[in-house]
Amino acid sequence: MKKFLLIVGGFIVVVLLAAAILPLIYKDDIKAALDDAIAENVNAKVYFDESRFGLTLFKNFPNLTVTLGGLGVVGIDEFKKDTLAAVDQVDVVVNIMSVINGNYRISGLYLNEPNIYVKVLANGKANYDIAKPSEEPVAEETPTESGDVQFGIDKWEIKNGNIVYDDATIPFYMAMKGMNHTGSGDFTLSVFDMDTYTEVDKMTISYDGVEYISNKKLTADMVLNMDLDAFKFTFKDNKVALNDFGLNFDGYFAMPEEGYDMDINFSSPENSFKSLLSLVPGMYSDSFTGLTASGDTQFSGFVKGIYNDTQMPAFNFGMKVIDGNFKYPDLPSAVSNVNVDMLIDCADGNIDNTLVDIKQFHLDFGNNPVDAKLTIKNLLNYDMVANIQAKLNLGELATMFPMEGLEMKGIFSMNAKSQGVYDSIANTIPTIDMEMGLADGFIKYAEYPIPMEQINMHTTIKNESGRMAETVVLMDKFTMLVDGEKLESTLRFENLDDYTWDLAVNGGIDLEKIMQIFPMEGMELKGKIAANMQT
Repeated sequence: MKKFLLIVGGFIVVVLLAAAILPLIYKDDIKAALDDAIAENVNAKVYFDESRFGLTLFKNFPNLTVTLGGLGVVGIDEFKKDTLAAVDQVDVVVNIMSVINGNYRISGLYLNEPNIYVKVLANGKANYDIAKPSEEPVAEETPTESGDVQFGIDKWEIKNGNIVYDDATIPFYMAMKGMNHTGSGDFTLSVFDMDTYTEVDKMTISYDGVEYISNKKLTADMVLNMDLDAFKFTFKDNKVALNDFGLNFDGYFAMPEEGYDMDINFSSPENSFKSLLSLVPGMYSDSFTGLTASGDTQFSGFVKGIYNDTQMPAFNFGMKVIDGNFKYPDLPSAVSNVNVDMLIDCADGNIDNTLVDIKQFHLDFGNNPVDAKLTIKNLLNYDMVANIQAKLNLGELATMFPMEGLEMKGIFSMNAKSQGVYDSIANTIPTIDMEMGLADGFIKYAEYPIPMEQINMHTTIKNESGRMAETVVLMDKFTMLVDGEKLESTLRFENLDDYTWDLAVNGGIDLEKIMQIFPMEGMELKGKIAANMQT
């Protein structure tokens, strides 16, 4: 027994000595191979802190771990001011037998606090395209030579990363802050399953200048089948959530020569109205967990077809909210009777033929109902039918959605109908029949002591023919009181082809008080205007 223990102890000592000595033996060779690989293959400025370059067998035994600190990649030419990547620390795991054989097979990659900025210019040139072109023809089977670096990453990890993708060719922008990500998959195979888990503290996505997702939390637990020969990626098991709103995906995404081919179906596995509310800007806050909500949602859609410079895939997006309501615990009133039936459909991939159909939109802000319907048959001449009715008590609304420093009162009402097409050549617009008003309005900002009060307004907008020349805007009443100074006005505005108006203003304005309510940086105004004007 004693002899056995001595043998085991001796073996452990030898292993520990080897683990300590081998990195020292191969440190210079690995650094030289790394420098050569960068110089031969990367067309960018790559730097790292040589004092933080290290090797160890203990971190991922029995494989060798190469550590790079302060790693950065900076572009050249148009991208010479752009840092593609700046990483606090990179750990690269290298198969120890490949090191001994002189072939460096990378099997793991770990990034700590990476800042990655991917930029694609409008002409298609990308800052990540930094690989030097090979001067030799590629053979069908190229034997591995001594000194080659192979990428067979089995596992990777990102800790506390920030990633931006800015593509002007689409145009598409995505920013992910506070990303933590792990993944595994055998990239030495042409077909394999890639298993990933991702958490992002704040994600923002915009398309063509319109922000569709703003600072939302993302979690994604996904398995993708990777076909690297066909560049086809198939969704398998997945659980994805934006804030509290869960999504399921199935289908595939591929990259053939003609563009991006996709057939993706998505739906929400949960039918909670509260989870849908978590996507609304300003709703998802520290107090969101205390919000009470009920109601059902239905959400589904698809994207199918080829995307390239000349065509778009077909897409469909449908959502329903059934008997939804919500209320914050410290507020007196609830938003209730939320019912929505909405469809966005582009059946042939021609964006001009997109249908927007809001068949129903109703909610009650306490005792304040809002109803709306909207159908837009296409995005070419905007053949539309719209209808909206609302009556809002601004004082009650302010208690439901308090805005710090702002006090509001009054009854606002609107009744609007519109139908027809927009034709810039024929100079026509949809018909309009709109009436809106404000009674006993009151607005006061906390930082300015003077309120605008006794605001009364009544306005109608009518166009019965669709001809711009027959549009009539009539504000038959507008009154407002500011610190005892009363202002009255009426306006009749018509004929959008040849502007015709009748405007009358009567009353007084104290410019210094107005500047207190609506300050303009760098400007100071004083004095009183007493007006009795008609134009």
